[in-house]
Amino acid sequence: MAEEEQEETREEKETEEELFKVSATAKLKDEIESWTPFLESLRPEDKELFKEMIQRSWDYADSVEVCGEEYVTEAFLISLLVSQQKKVNFLANQVAINFTRK
Repeated sequence: MAEEEQEETREEKETEEELFKVSATAKLKDEIESWTPFLESLRPEDKELFKEMIQRSWDYADSVEVCGEEYVTEAFLISLLVSQQKKVNFLANQVAINFTRK
C-alpha cells in the first residue's frame, strides 16, 4: 500500500512539474507557482480542472510578460477568463448550429 501511495505522489509531482515548465516567461511561471497552495487545497476533481486552466494560461504568456510587474496576477486571471470565454463562445456556436439543423 505504501508503494502505491509513493507512486501516486511521484506521478502527481511529475504532473505538477510539467505544469510549471520554464518553457515560457518567468513572470507567468512565478505567478503560477504562487498558486500552488491554492491548487493543493482543492478537491481532486477541482484540482484537475484548475491544472487544465493553468495549462491554457500559457497560451497568453507573451501578454503576461509585457504587463507591469504589479499587474501579473491580473494578467494571469484575465488570461484564464479569455480562455474560458473562447470555450463558452465555441459551445454557444455549437448549440446554435445544432438548433438550426432541427
